[in-house]
Amino acid sequence: MWKLTKQHKPCYTGGKITLCKSGEVLLCLNSHAINFVHLATGEVKSSISDSADGFTSYGLSPCESHLLTSCQSGLFKLFQLSNLSSKCIGSFRGHPAITDIVFNVDGSLAASSSSTRVVKVWRIPEGFCTHSFNALEQLPTRLHFHPQLSRLELFACFHDGSIGTWNLQSRRFMALKNHLNSVTNLAFISDDLMVSSGRDKVITLWDLSSYKVKDSFVVYEALEDVSVLQKSSSDDPCQLIVGGRSGILRIFDLNRKSFLKDHPPQCTALGITQILHKFGSSLVVVVTADHNIFVHDRATLERRNVILGNVDEILDIDCFPNADSVAVVMNSSELALFDLCTFQPSLLFGHTAIISCVQVSFDGKFIATGSKDTTIRIWTSQDHRCVVLSQTHGESVSSITWSKKSTKFVITGCKNGTIRMFDTSALKSTSMITMEPTLRIIAHAKDVNTLAVSPNDALVASGSQDRTIKIHSIPNLELKGVLTGHKRSVWKVSFSPVDRVLASSSGDKTVKLWSLDDFSCIKTFEGHTASVLGVRYSMAGTRLISHSADGMIHQWNIHSSELTVLSDSDPDNKVWALSVDPQERYFVSGGSDSCLSLWTDLSKEYEENTNQKADEQIRHEHELTVLMKDSQLRKALLLAIRMEKPRIVLDILSKMVDLSVSTSELSQIWKSLDHESLGRCLSYLQDWNAFHSGSRVAHYVLNALFRAFEAPSLLSFPQFTELGLASLVSYSDRHLVRADTLLRNSQLLDFVCSS
Repeated sequence: MWKLTKQHKPCYTGGKITLCKSGEVLLCLNSHAINFVHLATGEVKSSISDSADGFTSYGLSPCESHLLTSCQSGLFKLFQLSNLSSKCIGSFRGHPAITDIVFNVDGSLAASSSSTRVVKVWRIPEGFCTHSFNALEQLPTRLHFHPQLSRLELFACFHDGSIGTWNLQSRRFMALKNHLNSVTNLAFISDDLMVSSGRDKVITLWDLSSYKVKDSFVVYEALEDVSVLQKSSSDDPCQLIVGGRSGILRIFDLNRKSFLKDHPPQCTALGITQILHKFGSSLVVVVTADHNIFVHDRATLERRNVILGNVDEILDIDCFPNADSVAVVMNSSELALFDLCTFQPSLLFGHTAIISCVQVSFDGKFIATGSKDTTIRIWTSQDHRCVVLSQTHGESVSSITWSKKSTKFVITGCKNGTIRMFDTSALKSTSMITMEPTLRIIAHAKDVNTLAVSPNDALVASGSQDRTIKIHSIPNLELKGVLTGHKRSVWKVSFSPVDRVLASSSGDKTVKLWSLDDFSCIKTFEGHTASVLGVRYSMAGTRLISHSADGMIHQWNIHSSELTVLSDSDPDNKVWALSVDPQERYFVSGGSDSCLSLWTDLSKEYEENTNQKADEQIRHEHELTVLMKDSQLRKALLLAIRMEKPRIVLDILSKMVDLSVSTSELSQIWKSLDHESLGRCLSYLQDWNAFHSGSRVAHYVLNALFRAFEAPSLLSFPQFTELGLASLVSYSDRHLVRADTLLRNSQLLDFVCSS
């Protein structure tokens, strides 16, 4: 019995991101929501969502008491914040296509810019527009208020390389020009000094007393963001932290006019888009173009933590054998290693194109990856170093597999239909080596989609786009057999851990079992409604778990062909990858919805709970028999209600009616019941009232209920809704008519007999 116990979901899908004053929480845009993400763990603490009208941007007030959001419809919503909880306190009509929202120093004004080349200033919390600057020549990207409250000035970055500034008192506009390309951000060093970064590879220092360029610094890199790391004083120079398209985080010293060399640069896979830092904090937060969030130490720039904002599509997964960890391929050039207890990731950099496949060695010490950059790499799982590089494929590597009993060889499959074997017996975890294949064969006419090595390391199976499965011997890769029968591409093959049987999944929506003795198909499982993208053995080889392109995960009983549907998600969310823990404690799945799902085997707990409930049921039944025998009807009634035995409850109540137990005593019993038990009795009452033999008890119970509870208390139960009361009344009318007819007939009989 498998149950979904934990998920890693996207927390940031692009756009604005803000670091709170505490330096512990990030505000991240995530599709239609704004998430409060804990910086140390990556956990979403709370969220503000609007599924009907998603958010496009937001602004956080300086005191962090208010959050102003813009919606896709152009509506602005103002939220009051308190301890990561939010409450909408107002809304007003803004303008569409908002790109940025900022507050001034005291939070009384907010400015918004849009892709329609309009900048507006709003009075908060009233929500009326105080200034509107229309028909701008260029598209504004980022906005900043002057840090001094008395200087009501608004600054905007433009794509043409200029910086616009508006004096809100005189409404005078001034353009500051020095950059030759887009200005990406501004940062204030003091009231009269400001720096700007641009994609023209220049940092400009501005004198805001004269609004002229004080100095310019060529940095030979297109910059995307700049932040003041340390303000200048009499003793310390001013330091800036910058980042751009190279993905390298650097510290620039304005006094020396050069980058500091005593801080080692940290590289990321894609360019840096945002840099966040709060004065007094020991952390620097870096956001990259692939929506990853890196937390660095301010002094050394060493990486402390990684938050994967959005992993995109999950293409392949493999579990570690001796640890609760999993290697995940995420439609990027980075390999992610997740701790399944905390979902904390570690990233491995090295490939230059999307990684397509991954597998962990049998002892968990090494990880092998294949990529669209035509290379394979082998990494150490302990210190995440690349120790093997092979560049001999010439085409994308589509599949990879280790030996099942050792680390003596690795076999790879290629997009050109070839299979290569590498001798890794001399593999060391101390130095990096380049490796050539020891054997290469042309196995298929089309892409090799999947590879699997048998448990005894004697055979390797390959599945291809040419709809065939081929079995080769190890170590000479001699062809032993060809399995034909699938009508579409073969996406996954898997050897049984106990039998000479191979399982395969295909684009023809089927899962097949093949005999390795005569290479014939011995069973076909049909039930998926889309391409079956993978299949794995579980439960000591007695079950198959398959996943498909319609978001379904199925479990099959191999002997009885019984189907159990484990997951029935959105049909548009393809489940690309699934891996079963070697100890079969859990399996992990992932797909196009960017969610990494952990499924835990609860069979043992389920069996224990079932046995415990059975023992408890036997004990209660014995106790109930004793109570009935001793005529302890009150205790027997309460026990029968708790055991959910409506027939026994009816029998006990019938005895109480026969013994003329007062309705006041029965009312005390109903008052002692909890809300759930009382609701259960009311549902029994409706059933009893539907037939003649139970109507007497039903009206006896109704009488006691009306004496025990006020009408508002009874109306809270669904049985006393308009529909439920109509059902009770209709049957009660029928019983009363029958009783009235019986009474009149008995009176007539009495009259006839007496006369």
